[in-house]
This record gives sequence, C-alpha cells and structure tokens, in this order.
Amino acid sequence: MTSMKKIALLLSTLAIGVAAQAQISITASTLTYNQDFNSLDTASSASSALPTGWSIFEYGTSTSADQKYRGNSGAANSGETYSYGSTGSTERAFGSLASGSLSTQYGAKFVNNTGTTINGFTITYKGEQWRFGGPTSPATSRTNADSLRFLYSTTATGVADTTSASYTESTTLMLNSYNYSGTTATALDGNAAGNFGTKTATIPVSIPNGGTLVIKWIDKNISGNDDGLAVDDLSIVFTTSGSPTQSFRPVITAYSPANGATNISITSNLQITFDRQVTGRAAGNIKVTNQTDHMTQTIPGNNATVAGNVVTIPGVTLLNAKTYYVMFDSTAFDTAGFKSYGLYDST
Repeated sequence: MTSMKKIALLLSTLAIGVAAQAQISITASTLTYNQDFNSLDTASSASSALPTGWSIFEYGTSTSADQKYRGNSGAANSGETYSYGSTGSTERAFGSLASGSLSTQYGAKFVNNTGTTINGFTITYKGEQWRFGGPTSPATSRTNADSLRFLYSTTATGVADTTSASYTESTTLMLNSYNYSGTTATALDGNAAGNFGTKTATIPVSIPNGGTLVIKWIDKNISGNDDGLAVDDLSIVFTTSGSPTQSFRPVITAYSPANGATNISITSNLQITFDRQVTGRAAGNIKVTNQTDHMTQTIPGNNATVAGNVVTIPGVTLLNAKTYYVMFDSTAFDTAGFKSYGLYDST
C-alpha cells in the first residue's frame, strides 16, 4: 500500500524566479507519459533547456540558485541541480545534490484535456545514485541515507508554488541512497548494478477536465555530505472515469529458472512470463550478468523470442559454478505501446 501524508510547504528563502516551460497535455488518446531525460544538456555550464512541462525551483544563498542545471558525471560535490550521466554519454538522468546554501525542487505540470475526470495514475521511475558524498570525518562511516522526496498536488500552479498549494507526499516513491556506508567520497555510475532501483506506486486522484497535476522531487539536505541522486526512465499511466483502473503495463508473473534457483543446467533457456502479450523493442536491452566475475552479456530486446506473453532470452552463455542475475530496461518490452516496468533489481 502506498504510504502518504499531507503536508504544506512554507519556504523563506532568497529565491529569484523559476525555470519553467509549458504544461504537458494529457488527452484521451495519450494517457501515458514517458520521459527518459536524454534531451538534457551534458555541458558543465549552466543550462535552462528542459523537457516541455518541466521546471526547476532552486533557493538559498548560493550564486548557483539560478533555476538552471549543469551536466555532471557525479564528480562534483557542490549544491546544484544536475544532468547526470557518464562523461561523453547522452544517456542522462535528472538529479541534484543539496547543500547548506542551495536546495532544489524539480518536476512537471500536467493538464487534463481528456474530456473527463482523471481518477488515478501509476508512476514508475528508475532511481539512480551518481555520487556518494562521504562522511564528515574521513575515519568514520556515514550511517544516514540521503533522500529525494516525491510529492504531488492538484492545486499547485507549478513546482515553485510552495505557499498556497497543498501537497501529498508518497513515501513509497521516495528515493534513498543505495550506497552511503563508505569512508571516502566518490563518483558512482548510476547505471551500474547496486546504484539504482525501481520506484512505483498507483495513486488515486480526482482531476476534472481542465484541472492540473504537479509532481516534483525535493532534495533533502542531510546532516553531513550529501549524495547525488537522480530520476530516470519515468513513466506515468493516467486512468479516467471512462477507462479501466488497472495499469496497462505488462507485469512479470514468473521466471524460468525461478528466482533464486540453484543447480541450474548451463544449457537452460532463460524465460520471463508476463501477465499479457508483449512485444520486444530495440530501444531496450536485456543484461545477463555473471555476478561472480562481474561480466555482462547485453542482448537487444527485439532479439528475444516472444511467444504471446512468454519471452525467451537468446544467445546467453552460462558458465559452470557461476551466479547470474538478469535485468532489462523498461523499454525492452511493451504491450500496445505501454512499457513494462523493467527489471532493475540485481537481488
């Protein structure tokens, strides 16, 4: 069950302006919204180029509280909103690192143009960690996780509306650091196993035709050095009073071999069964990782053999006496355009 609480946000800060663009229109024929953030700038200079409908609200005494973001690979330890990704890569994630002099919020605004009431939405995203801030004292290990809080509002005028709107917080969709117990600050690869995971929840709302929804993440400034956390591969499926309330996205129902199985033949076929018919897509990859040797085999989603709702993963070489885990991108399989939730958990 989604854990939620009502909060009202009041800010007394030195914030000037807000980087914002037009709201995102949700219509009866476009009830699904997907965003991979790969259009974000990669340069380290400040940028205000955002996907349509997205905005930043930075506040604090830092000169970087300019409602802009910078490209970074996780090496920077300054408070800022960031376009995170590996150096030279256009595969990006939208994230931040808070500090005592800069806090940030970022998110998107949607408008209901379906002609009827939106009565809920299912939101799924890939949470990534691109930096471990390290402990305050080098000789100790930090014990507190950093967090990105998720909130939504049907009364807010935008991400920067922090005084007149009522927000609901979903703790299920809160992103916490995956790695925070080391003794040395370091950049991390947010796409590497152990540095990311999937967050998902179905949230009931009542948004009349013409009404709006604002979603946003707030970077919490923790005690000590903050981590770099980010949002990627966001998908939102809206439901209306005239549509089914269940998610349209295919859900995994079984694995073969079963999850956690041992003593598997090295000639075994790897199969995933969904709750409905699926199609493989070249946009997403399947990754089979030898956890013992840390070697990964990558197979495009459309190379898989799909028979109805059963996917067989081809071209996998299994070595004797090794441990493997399988993950795949949310874009690897879909049902009539509705992406799967992906498999991002290496456990």
